[in-house]
Amino acid sequence: PLPRSIGGFPVDIRVDLLMFGSCRSENCVTLNPGCDIGSLHFAGSAGFLVNAPYEGFLTAAHVAVKNIADIYKEVSASFDDTRGSDEEIMHPSDSVYRVGTVENIIFGNYCLFGADVAIVRRSKKEKETGLSSK
Repeated sequence: PLPRSIGGFPVDIRVDLLMFGSCRSENCVTLNPGCDIGSLHFAGSAGFLVNAPYEGFLTAAHVAVKNIADIYKEVSASFDDTRGSDEEIMHPSDSVYRVGTVENIIFGNYCLFGADVAIVRRSKKEKETGLSSK
C-alpha cells in the first residue's frame, strides 16, 4: 500500500493522463499539469500541482534554473538549503506571461536518492487571473 504521508506531508494519489508539452497557445488562461512552461533559458512542462506549504507546481530543476551545474549536490544528508533562484517561469515558454518563480530546487543526491525537482510558487495575482503579463 502507498503511504498516507511522507515526512509529515500528506500523500494525495491520483490517476490521470498528462499531455506533456501541450498547451503552447498564448490563448490559454489556466495552467495545468503538462502545460508548456519555461524560464528565460530552458523550456519544459508543468508537473503536478502543489498547495503546501504554498500554491504552485513541480517541474524539473534543469528546466527552471540556468546555473544547474553550480547547484548540483553530490551528497546531502537532508533537504535543508534548497532555496530556489527566484527565476521567473513563463507559460507558454516563449511568452511574456509569468506564472510563478522558482522557490525551491532539489538537484543532486539527497538522503540517498537522486532528484531533479524545482518547486514554482504562484503569486496571489497569478492565482486570481490565471496568467499575468511580465
